[in-house]
Amino acid sequence: MKIATSTPVLAGPGLDHVSPGHIPTDPLNDLRCDLGIRRIANSPLASNEADDGEEKERHPEELDHRHQHEHADSDSPERGGLVDGARRNGRLRADEVGVCGGVEGVGAVGNDHARTIENRTAARPSRWVRPMTPSGLPRSRDTGASVSSGNAGKRKHVSADTPVRGAVLEVCHYWGPYPGNFIPSLVATRSAVRERLDLGYHCVFPAAMQGRPWVQLLQDEGVPHSFITPSHRVGLVGQIGRVAESTDAVLLRSHFSNWDIEAGAAARRRKAVSVWHMHSGRFGRAPNFRSRTRDALKVRGLGRLCDRVFAVSDEVHRLAAARGFPERKISTVLNGIDVRRFDHLPSRREARTALGLDTDIPIALGFGWSPYTKGTDVLVEAGRSLGEAGELVVVLVGDRSLEARFGGADVDWLRVIEPRDDVGTIFAAADIFVSSSRDEGLPYSIGEAMASRLPVISSDIKGPATYFAADGVVTFPSEDTTALGAALEELLQVSDRRSLGLANRDYVEQHLGIDAHVNRVVELFEQLLARRGT
Repeated sequence: MKIATSTPVLAGPGLDHVSPGHIPTDPLNDLRCDLGIRRIANSPLASNEADDGEEKERHPEELDHRHQHEHADSDSPERGGLVDGARRNGRLRADEVGVCGGVEGVGAVGNDHARTIENRTAARPSRWVRPMTPSGLPRSRDTGASVSSGNAGKRKHVSADTPVRGAVLEVCHYWGPYPGNFIPSLVATRSAVRERLDLGYHCVFPAAMQGRPWVQLLQDEGVPHSFITPSHRVGLVGQIGRVAESTDAVLLRSHFSNWDIEAGAAARRRKAVSVWHMHSGRFGRAPNFRSRTRDALKVRGLGRLCDRVFAVSDEVHRLAAARGFPERKISTVLNGIDVRRFDHLPSRREARTALGLDTDIPIALGFGWSPYTKGTDVLVEAGRSLGEAGELVVVLVGDRSLEARFGGADVDWLRVIEPRDDVGTIFAAADIFVSSSRDEGLPYSIGEAMASRLPVISSDIKGPATYFAADGVVTFPSEDTTALGAALEELLQVSDRRSLGLANRDYVEQHLGIDAHVNRVVELFEQLLARRGT
């Protein structure tokens, strides 16, 4: 993450009613006191940069996006709203502004507001600045946060029921290019939290994600959400804390590890429940001195910031315990697959036409972001002989850099397509889904492929083992290109691959449906809140 030279200003619709409260003149000292430690800024945990051996779960696109973000012009769709207005006027740097959105969208709030922020910020010597938004915006049903329409200057009222007390705040370091099952799981969880716990609900994402297609899904489903700009740890604690105060959060759940400590510190300040949701971790990599040090600091030193760890699989549960979390703090919460998203898919020919894949040859599909972790090189090498023989086309989903890396532009049996929101069309175009990953937790991609009625070949790493009991899933030794090639050839010779795909669909519906996932999450939320007396 890029480290800002000053604490970011959290601004924009969604956070206009924070009580004045105390503005600390020395936030670093306050945070140290809250954490009960003597020093944090110079520890290995003070950096937001991941090393090769740590459990940090940075989405692979973040690395590419950070480079693009530094060189993008002001018209980039991922710089919309307040950031654009401030940057075009030369008044605030884009990396110094947190942009927030509500139920109705993220839209621009105009240059006048940017100037207002500049004036108020200049008049306030403290590095910590209270969030400010235009007055008169309606408030969200779930959180009391203000919301804006998609166009600057237009305001739309959102109908509200009786206000609820408290809220669940989801702190999501999510960089996915499309919703996958993560965003639908948040939508489903919000409904259950509202109905069963009578609590509001709010999600926080990195500001760079404003242009993602899945933001529209959140807006359409009425899920209140905000965007914050990554900075150093103390700045993030302040930003998350202000969202928590604005939404009256009684439980904070952080996803994908990078913001765990910040969310835990913000929760502790509010005496709220803190949950760290582990989606993956270090599999197959020997711990080194740096990773052990970070584990000792995070798990044994700062683990008290976390009331419960949610692990997405038995293997992630084991890993959490091995890293030092006590068993009493770990709960296994299997990922939930929204199989209904894959009920009605286009025909194979229609899907291939939509994707520009003009071939009748069987397709082996693989996801290629973070190519090393996903084992993209293993899939390409394993499919080479079949591809050159005209018996297989390997399709990789990822950015165009994969073409240069693997020669897709010059090899007729290898195609690269960009991610798209309707991932069902991508699965519908394929005959086989391949997960050749070197390291995974419980990946949604395998479950989605199974829900799309595809046979699956997976590396035999421990993370996805929950899927391996299905009849239509075949495994091979991780990184063994010869074994993967043999598995591909064998599946291509199966005349009724559809029956394997149907078996996979049945397995996911019975064991990994999104309803079971949401029930488990809400039950644990209820238990944790009851213990806290909330």
